[in-house]
Amino acid sequence: MALTIASLNVRGLRDNTKRREVFNWLRKKNYSAYMLQEVHCTENTNHVWSAEWGYQAIFSTYKSNKAGVCILFNNNFDFQGLAKEGKPRQR
Repeated sequence: MALTIASLNVRGLRDNTKRREVFNWLRKKNYSAYMLQEVHCTENTNHVWSAEWGYQAIFSTYKSNKAGVCILFNNNFDFQGLAKEGKPRQR
């Protein structure tokens, strides 16, 4: 299967309804990975949002709740990230 990637500026996902709608819409698209900009996440929201997505997710946050990016991975391919030392990360 080919790796397919989508990129989207979501202009904030703090609203629960909007976040659910965006996540459901993305799941239906069935891409391998989604690069989202301006998610407006914080370190406190990363774990919750990752659980809501249901698959692997990586977040980059700032001290404020503005900006921020995330990469959401679908379960339709085998994802293996690398730790800073170059060793495979444990899932």
